[in-house]
Amino acid sequence: EAKSFRLDRIVSAQLLDAPSNAPSNPTGFDPNDPFGFSTRRRAELAIRRDATWLADYFEIELDSDLGSGDWVRATMAYGNDDWLIRFCLSQGDRVRLVEPGNLARETVRRAQTGVDGLS
Repeated sequence: EAKSFRLDRIVSAQLLDAPSNAPSNPTGFDPNDPFGFSTRRRAELAIRRDATWLADYFEIELDSDLGSGDWVRATMAYGNDDWLIRFCLSQGDRVRLVEPGNLARETVRRAQTGVDGLS
């Protein structure tokens, strides 16, 4: 079993002559996918053309055919439903969540609740 220790907490250590039987990759870390994005769910977004700069800061892939309309199709890897909803809400009118549909509806519901609270 893999174990890790904080070096500043080790009081003493002793070097042994016995060989180690440590596994080659005890943590399961994949250097080709260090953040696990290949196994994360993907959301379909619509992003305002003037906000495609978001792809420079977040794990967003813009559709290769940018088209000519006001909105650009994109996909985004995400790990947590609530994080995705909050991300979309925080972008105001720059991002629309298209799929998954249930999360898109929840995003609209939360936005409407916020607007209703202002009146």
